[in-house]
Amino acid sequence: MKHLTRYLLGSIVLLAALASAAATDSYERYVLDWRAERVQKLKAESGYLNLVGLFWLKPGTVTFGRSADNDLVFPGAGSSRLGRFVVDTDGVTMHVDEGANVTADEEPVSVIRL
Repeated sequence: MKHLTRYLLGSIVLLAALASAAATDSYERYVLDWRAERVQKLKAESGYLNLVGLFWLKPGTVTFGRSADNDLVFPGAGSSRLGRFVVDTDGVTMHVDEGANVTADEEPVSVIRL
């Protein structure tokens, strides 16, 4: 009887350890999958890691483009003037100059509320 009790107790401890290991593996897999998905979203074309600049907009009209005479100068290639932001109490509207290639959700835009 003593041996049977030890055997049953040992079996229960072994099963509990296996169940705990399976739960740990499942949780670790969940965390690793979440991390991989998060990195993928951050690196996506519209992800936060593709942020190329942080410019504070003041109320009124703010021009933007590559040329130094814009309020916001974007480095690199592109049009010398892309358009203007209009900042008011309701938010920000971007007005794109004719001929500038600006898209939102892969569609060309001329005016968009941000």
